[in-house]
Amino acid sequence: MFNKKIKALTFDTGGTILDWHSGFKKGFEDLKKKYNLDYNSEEIANLMRKKSLFTVTNQNKHNLVNFDQAHKIAVHEII
Repeated sequence: MFNKKIKALTFDTGGTILDWHSGFKKGFEDLKKKYNLDYNSEEIANLMRKKSLFTVTNQNKHNLVNFDQAHKIAVHEII
């Protein structure tokens, strides 16, 4: 029935099952209101995710980071 060469089936669930965008957007929206700042929370959330994905996908074996660390790095870069 299945091809015996198939070793695994994988699925990309980031953004489909895991809704990272709403949480980041809300966090940036809360900060915006708290500190009376002016920026587009949706754009900042997308920029943060883009930067964190770049960090995670462009690592070297001597300096590995997980997504939590990559998100922190991205926020520091944006600030």
